[in-house]
Amino acid sequence: MKVQKKIRWSVCLPCVLTLVFAVTVFAAQGVFVSDVKQNPSKYFNLPVKVKGVVVDVTPDQGGLKSGYYTIRDESEQTIEIKTDELPAPGQTFIVEGIVTMKPGTQTPFLKELTRGKGNFLPFIVIGAAIIVVILIGILVYMLRRPVAMEPVAEEMSAPEPTRRMSTEEMKRVAPAAPERTVEVPAVPAQLEVLNGPNKGEKYILKKRNVIGRDAGDLALGDPTVSGEHAQITFKNRKYVLTNKSLTNPTKVNKAAVETRDLKDGDEIVMGAIKVKFTKL
Repeated sequence: MKVQKKIRWSVCLPCVLTLVFAVTVFAAQGVFVSDVKQNPSKYFNLPVKVKGVVVDVTPDQGGLKSGYYTIRDESEQTIEIKTDELPAPGQTFIVEGIVTMKPGTQTPFLKELTRGKGNFLPFIVIGAAIIVVILIGILVYMLRRPVAMEPVAEEMSAPEPTRRMSTEEMKRVAPAAPERTVEVPAVPAQLEVLNGPNKGEKYILKKRNVIGRDAGDLALGDPTVSGEHAQITFKNRKYVLTNKSLTNPTKVNKAAVETRDLKDGDEIVMGAIKVKFTKL
C-alpha cells in the first residue's frame, strides 16, 4: 500500500505542476504596450498579443492598404504596427505581432501576424480545459494500471568488485553522436558571395534561409547589410526571395523588389554585398 501511494503521488505532483505551468503560459501571451516599451529587449523578436483601439493610420508612400497604424491599450500607451491591410480608426482589435526595433531610434513596433476582435479569456479557458482533460486521462490511466511488485530477495548477495573501464571499452559502450543533417529541397541551389569580407563563400540553400549582417543562416558580415535583410524560401518547387528590411532595399538584377521568384544566375544585392543564385 505504501508503495502504491508513493507511485500515485509521483504521478499527481508532475500533473499538477504541468497544469499550473500551462495556465501560466496561456495567460502570458497577452501583454500591455507599456510592458513592451519599458523592456523592449525582453520581447525583441518574440511574438506578443496586445489589445487596443486604433487611434492613427499612416499609409505607405504610394500605397493605400499597407503602412503603419497606432493602437492604444488599457495602459494608455501607444505602439505602431506595420501591416499589409490598414484598419479604420476607432476599431478595437487583438493584434499578434513580432516585436521589432526601428533603426536609429531603437523604438519598438510590431510586425503584424494576425489581427482579430475578441478577448484573451476564451483562449485561456479553452486551452486550460483541454490540458486539464488530458492530464485527468493520463492520471486515471496510471492509477488504474496494475503495478508490478518485484519480490525482495531474502539474502542480499555480496556486490561484485568494480574495476575501471579501459578507454577502448568506454568507446564501445558510449553511443555515437548523431550526425547533424540539413534538409535540402528537391531542387538544390546555392548562393555565392561575390564581394565583401566573405567573398567566394558558397552556401547551400535550405527550405528557409534568413540572410543578415551578423546573424541568420547566411551572415554577410558587412555594415551596409541590415541585421535581418532578406529571406529565401523554397515553395512549390521555386525559391522565393522576400525583402525583410524596412530601411534597406533588396535588389535583383539591379531592380528593387519586395518579393521575387529567383531564376538561375540572378544577382542579388543587399547593401553593398552582391551574391549570385545558382541552381545545382
